[in-house]
Amino acid sequence: MPASRLRWPSRRPPRSRGARRGPAAGAAVDAATGVLECRDEFTGRELAAVLGNGPVRAGRMLSLGVDLAVSLPGTRAAFAGGIIGRDKAEIIAAATGL
Repeated sequence: MPASRLRWPSRRPPRSRGARRGPAAGAAVDAATGVLECRDEFTGRELAAVLGNGPVRAGRMLSLGVDLAVSLPGTRAAFAGGIIGRDKAEIIAAATGL
């Protein structure tokens, strides 16, 4: 193997693919809920590219996240605790007419 293709181990720990990052500096965040007050028009497309989903599905996921964080704290707690799945959370959010 050529020397240019050798990879030396890094001293830094590997960063997880799912590492959480906070909002960008200066982003408008609601203090009560911790949710961004607005989102960019391309947020759904960027999420779709990262997750390998379509932009429509990614947009639904973003909307569900906002609905759970802002309007449905009980459903959010059940979803975070693993009591209900994403499909059930989407059904509850749609049934409440958010």
